[in-house]
Amino acid sequence: MSNFVLNDKQTIFFSRLLLAVLVSSVYVNSWHGAFLLDDQITIVDNEAIRSLSLPWQFWDNVRRPIFFLTIALNYSVGKLDPFGYHLFNLLVHLAASQVLYLIISKTCLRLRPAWPLRQRDWFAFFAAAI
Repeated sequence: MSNFVLNDKQTIFFSRLLLAVLVSSVYVNSWHGAFLLDDQITIVDNEAIRSLSLPWQFWDNVRRPIFFLTIALNYSVGKLDPFGYHLFNLLVHLAASQVLYLIISKTCLRLRPAWPLRQRDWFAFFAAAI
């Protein structure tokens, strides 16, 4: 029976993959869910997102222009099908978790250069997972 030991690159790959699986598992129950809470006002009843003919309209009177632009793009692709909105939300959270992982890992490298790579990697993983 051989010992299963990951090298440094495999550890980084495995922890980042595990982080993506963890984030995805949190959203798995929303794939076929309906719109909830403020989705009725923000998406279903919002006439402003129905057209992309004037994309700069989202920069005028809205406090969250990028959010409403992404909602309008989602609407243009899938209309009122919640799946596309849930998928986009998952992709944003996957990207954010990976970026946070990298920021924490690089920060640890600068602040604690003596830390072994695996310790830094798993610290970044758990911090991003939380």
